[in-house]
Amino acid sequence: MNQLCVPQSEDRLILIKESRASSCGGHFGTTKTTLNLTRHFFWPSLSHQVEKFIRSCSLCSQSKPTNRKHDLYQPLPVPSKPWESISMDYLTVLPITQRRHDAIWVVVCCFSKMAFFIPCNKTTSSIQTTDLFFQHVWPHFILRQSIISNHDSHFMSTFKHTFWTLLLEYNIYELT
Repeated sequence: MNQLCVPQSEDRLILIKESRASSCGGHFGTTKTTLNLTRHFFWPSLSHQVEKFIRSCSLCSQSKPTNRKHDLYQPLPVPSKPWESISMDYLTVLPITQRRHDAIWVVVCCFSKMAFFIPCNKTTSSIQTTDLFFQHVWPHFILRQSIISNHDSHFMSTFKHTFWTLLLEYNIYELT
């Protein structure tokens, strides 16, 4: 094996940093980093020094899954009929169309997987999203039991408030 023997100096620390910070290196664990280094280099305490360096790496200590407590994922309830539960999200960073749209709002039925693809802009607000919902989705289907979205609570709260306001405005739903 052709390995370069590295004398005791700061070069060892530089080699460890370089092996982990390169574009293809990526913050691997102790074993993989040691294996990568021993392909080309040797020094007596290489594995011990790599382990010590990795323990002191702040990025690794924050991102390693062993340092976080995770609950098991809970599956979403399975809807019993079409359009009982919908999911919605935006596809953004698209080329601008002739009608000046640069995003697509996607609404999917969780039961049948039928989808609406509605052109919009990446700056579309939650109020505008509600208007799009009433124009394109509402006329075809009844009131949903759940809406799944990865948007923040402020967006969803505004969406729901505007939704109910429009329902009452159009006398679609009577409060009892």
